[in-house]
Amino acid sequence: MRSRRAALRWLGLAGWVGAGGYPSAQPALPRVVGVLWFASESHVTQRAAMFRQRLRELGQIEGRTLVLDQRYAEGSMSRLDERAREFVRARVAVIVTPALAATMAARRATDTIPIVMIHAGDPIGAGLIASLARPGGNVTGTSNVPLGAKHIELMHEITPHMRRLAVLVNPSNAGARLFIASLGAAAQRL
Repeated sequence: MRSRRAALRWLGLAGWVGAGGYPSAQPALPRVVGVLWFASESHVTQRAAMFRQRLRELGQIEGRTLVLDQRYAEGSMSRLDERAREFVRARVAVIVTPALAATMAARRATDTIPIVMIHAGDPIGAGLIASLARPGGNVTGTSNVPLGAKHIELMHEITPHMRRLAVLVNPSNAGARLFIASLGAAAQRL
């Protein structure tokens, strides 16, 4: 919880500083924000551009209020862990993780640097946070908890006589277990 508050205070302060509210005569050094991508750079170009654009909209100017240090794991779990450890050694101010696997790697690497997850599947089931309302620890952010039951309910509404349904999932995705369990429970109920 303390780290989450620190991360939120830092993000608020960064916005204030970016808006010209810094009271010192000497400009502050930009904070380094580490972005840990699971995929390769070529696969996240559009998402990275959207992330940078949103930062600009919030008054964050690369090189002046912050420095983005983006690292890519090329789809490799071992590289993901190594990139997370590199951020710890570099002492970044915060680590942004746009995937559950990246969040898990960052959490394995540090319990002190704030980690801001983006769309992190099931962070409760993965043991990253205590609850969505009170995550605790140094991990905070957003989640896209799979709504498997809702998918089944919609399919049942569209085709009420459906008796079989095939589902394709990536078994190495940390959110897949929750999604499949949710699908199974809904299917049995209906």
